[in-house]
Amino acid sequence: MKIKFLPFIVGLMIIAGALTSCLDSDVEEVDYRPESSITAFSVGTLYRTFLGKDSLGNDTLFVDSLDLSAYPFAINQLTREIENKDSLPVGTHIDKVVVNVTSDTGVTVYTKRTSSSDAGKDTLLTSTDSLDFTLGPIEMKVMTYTGTYGAPYRVKVNVHRQVPDSLQWSRPFEHPFVSGPLTRQKAVYSGERLFVFGETEENAPVVEYMTLGYQFVNTVAVQAEPSAWKRVALPEGADPYSAVVAQGTIFFLVDGALYAMNPADASFAPYATSEGPSRLFRLLAGTADSRSGWLYAVADGHSWTCSLADGRWTDEGVSELPLADDLRVVSAVVPVDYNRQFVNVVTMSQHPVATDSMAVVGTRLTNDASWRMLQAPVDSLSCPNIVDPTLLYYDEVLYAFGGEAVNNTYTYAPFTKLFRSSNNGLEWEPVETGSVFPKDNDTFLRHYDPEAVGGYSCACDEQSFIWIVWTDGSLTRGRINRLGFQPKW
Repeated sequence: MKIKFLPFIVGLMIIAGALTSCLDSDVEEVDYRPESSITAFSVGTLYRTFLGKDSLGNDTLFVDSLDLSAYPFAINQLTREIENKDSLPVGTHIDKVVVNVTSDTGVTVYTKRTSSSDAGKDTLLTSTDSLDFTLGPIEMKVMTYTGTYGAPYRVKVNVHRQVPDSLQWSRPFEHPFVSGPLTRQKAVYSGERLFVFGETEENAPVVEYMTLGYQFVNTVAVQAEPSAWKRVALPEGADPYSAVVAQGTIFFLVDGALYAMNPADASFAPYATSEGPSRLFRLLAGTADSRSGWLYAVADGHSWTCSLADGRWTDEGVSELPLADDLRVVSAVVPVDYNRQFVNVVTMSQHPVATDSMAVVGTRLTNDASWRMLQAPVDSLSCPNIVDPTLLYYDEVLYAFGGEAVNNTYTYAPFTKLFRSSNNGLEWEPVETGSVFPKDNDTFLRHYDPEAVGGYSCACDEQSFIWIVWTDGSLTRGRINRLGFQPKW
């Protein structure tokens, strides 16, 4: 008997074999037992120990309960891993954790251990069991309807080891300047290098620079051991206080003339501009927006702006900023949320009148035609008059600190308080918790010489490290902890 469909059946078999062969070569088949998945995971109420202040203002340990049922846990069904990407607050107890597990069958077992060396034994998970995650990740398995177990899940509960909002300061890095002690310092950062302009004990202008030498874990810089300082002599008449950075280039003044330095090799040369003043008094700031790089300066009592796009200076009229030759001007650039084409430039200097209780704070947008002085509506919120101030845009707010700080309501000794402004320099307040100097700040005061003019300087790098450079060239480094946390998402 002749089978009419035999050729067709044989053809289908050949095609199926070819497809199977292709799949075998390109696709890795993973076979998990049926109905063995954990589909949801959460923790309940946990306790946390933290340091706070009692009614008398003394440091005291407190224990509080935290409802963490809404804390998200990520379930990776391919690798069978469960963990919270956003770590629990520092100090959270994870030795007695009640968990809520949703699975395909509702029957879950976990490996119960009594010590880190204990292999453990499978135990049926109930709604009242408290698990000890201090011994490491716990394995969980779902029982299928056939009575077998699916592939195990590795469950981990992450807890912050550092207080996220705490400003952590390092030990001093002992790296003496090649030139000896430097005064009239101003530090700038560009191209992974820290530059300090200053004057030697013989009043000779120099710049010393170092490479910060980042060490990375994945994408996060966890340590930066600086290199030794390298010295570059500057021409006679160079003004260390004039150093600013614009579009990655370092600019400074020599006898009122503009010079540019390449941060890659610290070479420098006169920078050609047009239609400018014959002699600049001080560079105030350098910045860049979406249109150009900009330099801001003062000359003959007027404020001037130079566009690096065409090298032309613009006279903006009489300057309202009271400046003195022996006082440093520091600046910070604040992004403008409502228009990314512009940035806000804020400058600060010590008031030349010693008895004045307010710093000289100026501000402008890059598209403004002049500077304006900032004065808080309430005296207690004004920026204090800080000796040799530092101004940083850091963690999306402005910070100021330095030597003795005085305003109408308080006086603080050098390097005991940071001052913060969240409205672009208009109002300021002393920081009481988190971003603070150590209570035992002897290392700061031991290096700081209040009699030295410009006896320290400071700059911030792109890894969110704050570098304070002392008179002798040694450095102190700080960073808010969470700015160094490794991203997990």
